[in-house]
Amino acid sequence: MSEQSANPREQILHALKMQGVLQCRAIAEAIGSSLSAVRPHLDRLVAEGLVRVQVVRGGPGRPRHQYELTSAGHARFPQGYGEFAKGFVEGVLAFGGHDLLNQILTHHEDKQYQRFAPRLAGLDFHARVQELRRIMDECGFMPRVDRTDTGYVLSAHHCPIWDVASTCRAGCDSELRLIRRLVEAEVVPLEVGPREGCACTYAIQERSSLPQSSPATT
Repeated sequence: MSEQSANPREQILHALKMQGVLQCRAIAEAIGSSLSAVRPHLDRLVAEGLVRVQVVRGGPGRPRHQYELTSAGHARFPQGYGEFAKGFVEGVLAFGGHDLLNQILTHHEDKQYQRFAPRLAGLDFHARVQELRRIMDECGFMPRVDRTDTGYVLSAHHCPIWDVASTCRAGCDSELRLIRRLVEAEVVPLEVGPREGCACTYAIQERSSLPQSSPATT
């Protein structure tokens, strides 16, 4: 992103990326614009989830508004993580094979479970699904949860592991295992895998509500 961009939105994002948390006046000075011109762009960037605003109270005068990039705002800048992860997976497959890759993914899955499981402890089924949605949102999956007659459909509209998933399905399988462990429910993949413009979707149903098999008769 060029500092000389004529697009004020891009200039604001660039200023926040370079300088961190800034007030509106500092942003206006950084891009060579006026406060009245900058404020509408900031409002739109906040509404789009690219910038967050914090109201700082205390001291004389009116409360101050400080702006900084959200994770989505940072993601607007070039990232090399995906290509690195893809190259790493390809290297593991070349030198250690699928067994080594599965061991590494299982280790990562366990670490993620230990990190997030306490947030779902003690919650009922419906609350677990909603907390899972929040966790996935924090991890960049842009999830949506829709209620159905039998439970929920979870849709992930962004794949942070796209480059890995395009190399092999092991990453997708690991994500599915982690979702099942966290939500403690029946999770059935409906659409999973790297498909441009498509969401990965899962049907989630409470285990206690699953139909019981009839006892065998003699």
